[in-house]
Amino acid sequence: SLAGSPDNEDQRLMISILSAGPGSAVSHQSAAALCDLPGYEVEPVHLTRIRGTNSTTPKGTIVHRVRRLPSEHVVDLGPFPVVRPEILLVQMASVLYEAQTEILLDRMWNNRLITGRSRAVCLSQMSARCRGGIPLLRRLLSERGPGWIPPASGLESRVRTILEREGIYGFRLQTNLGTHEWIGRVDFAHDRYPVVLEVQSDKFHSALTDARRDDVRHARLLAAGFLVVEIWESDIWYNPDRWLDAVRTALQDSAA
Repeated sequence: SLAGSPDNEDQRLMISILSAGPGSAVSHQSAAALCDLPGYEVEPVHLTRIRGTNSTTPKGTIVHRVRRLPSEHVVDLGPFPVVRPEILLVQMASVLYEAQTEILLDRMWNNRLITGRSRAVCLSQMSARCRGGIPLLRRLLSERGPGWIPPASGLESRVRTILEREGIYGFRLQTNLGTHEWIGRVDFAHDRYPVVLEVQSDKFHSALTDARRDDVRHARLLAAGFLVVEIWESDIWYNPDRWLDAVRTALQDSAA
């Protein structure tokens, strides 16, 4: 670095990359942070480079060595070479728990880092890499076809996981409702029964104006014949039985 230049994260990241040698790329948690995925930090710096490369890296840099790192697996993100999102997903599946992997996949899809087309790239990469987490990622990707609509938030992902764990299926994510007149886009709508689930964040739906807007929206859904179950953030994490009972009751009532 230049004498007198300020020490900052970008500078330290570039020093790590240059020290690792040609063909190195930012990867794993550091790449996730550069892709603006929440919950990840650039430092400590994670790099991927080819095995046998004779180079040194600064203290605190974590190096992941691979047999090959084709140039098509790396993209430039500003001044930094970074592994492609498809490769990043494969890497992270090897170090995350199941729930974390699923949330990361949905966030990457929601942010358009992963698409139906790049899904095929992920699957092809996994065919050549039998490492931890790969069977899980293969299953998750296979469940999500090219037209998959991911949850808009981590809360929706958690709700879907709990529903499926309890054997409650048939709810579609992010569905537009209304025939002659559009009512709105709901978080979950059942394929068979007129039941709607609305996931309410304590932060964004507790204000008075939000409550009034939600009341109008729910009144329109009720007038159209839908049963609406509100699921609050605190109950998602601390009292799932409360809203699960409400969902079961709504399904039973709509089927009667």
